[in-house]
Formats: sequence, C-alpha cells, structure tokens
Amino acid sequence: EPEPEPEPAKPALNVEKRAGFENLPAVKDILEKQKAVQNMNIQAREVEASDGAGIAYDRELQFEKEAVLTEQLNLWWLNKNLKEMPGDRQIDNLTDSISDAVIILEILEKIAGVKTKYTKKAKMPVQKADNWNALVAFMKKLGIQVDAAPTDDPEEDIVNLDSGLLYKMDRREHLKMFSKIMLYENRLIAKKESAAKKN
Repeated sequence: EPEPEPEPAKPALNVEKRAGFENLPAVKDILEKQKAVQNMNIQAREVEASDGAGIAYDRELQFEKEAVLTEQLNLWWLNKNLKEMPGDRQIDNLTDSISDAVIILEILEKIAGVKTKYTKKAKMPVQKADNWNALVAFMKKLGIQVDAAPTDDPEEDIVNLDSGLLYKMDRREHLKMFSKIMLYENRLIAKKESAAKKN
C-alpha cells in the first residue's frame, strides 16, 4: 500500500501572521528561543572578531545556562510525544537518546501523519549520519524551513539547519531543530483548531 504524501511546502509565513499564529503563547515561546539561539551565534561571531575573551566567556556561560533549560523542555516534549506512541518508551538522557536521529524521525512521522525512509536500527556512524540527512530532507519535504533563503519579512530571522552539525550533536544546531519541529507541530494544531471552529 503506497505511503501518503505529505502536504507540499507552502509559503505559510504570511498566512500564519494573518491568523495570529505567531501570537499563540506556545508559538511565541518557541520563536523567542529560536531567535535567542540565532542571536547567540551572531554575538559569538562578533566577539571572535575582537579581543573580548572575557565577554566571549560570559556569553558562552549564558548560552550554557539557557541551553540546559531549553534541553529540559525538549526532553519533556520528546517524552510527551513518546507517551502517545506504541511501546511505552521514556528517555532521561537527551544526547544519548537522539544520537541516531531515530526518535526524532519517529516523532516527526507521528506529527505529520506520514512516513519517510531511514535506518531504524542505526549502529554504524555512516547510518547515523544518513539518518540526520534523512531528517533534514523530511523536514524540507514537509515545508519546514531548513535552508537559508530570503523572505518577504525584513525582520524575519533566517535560520538554516545543518545535518552535519546535527550528526556531530552540536547543541546550537539541535536547539534550532527542536524549535523548527515544535513550530511545525503548533502550526498543524492551529490549523486543526481553525478547521474545527469552522465546522
């Protein structure tokens, strides 16, 4: 039986703004976290171009504290989704649990309601790297912004996603990934709620 195709990518930014999507509390929180990660990357690059070693250390320390809190949120979000899936699985270590990208792919399949191809029992490094590539490709297929590209909004932060850094378990890249998937999930929820109200 052929797998259902995901909805084609749409330029959903303006639609979401008209619907008040970005004003939803859950969405605003995710957008703020994503912007904070992007700002931290920009600030780090600026400090690298100067001699502000002390400033760089302080900003790295600030990022560390914020990252730990956000990773706790991401762990809760993963376990919440796993509870809704067969197998009664729960995880307590974010880094070890997602190193092969399998759990992230399974949850994104659940959220989107469609399947994609990947190695479900990835043991070798090449299989894990391929899974991260598969995740980014799947996100793109679902219409999640993963490439740096211009938008109609001059204030919109363009945050790309690097599958190579995801495979290397780069913390900043993983924070961006979770933000993008959570935004996608909230967009689908808002769409369903809007459709329910019309009916």
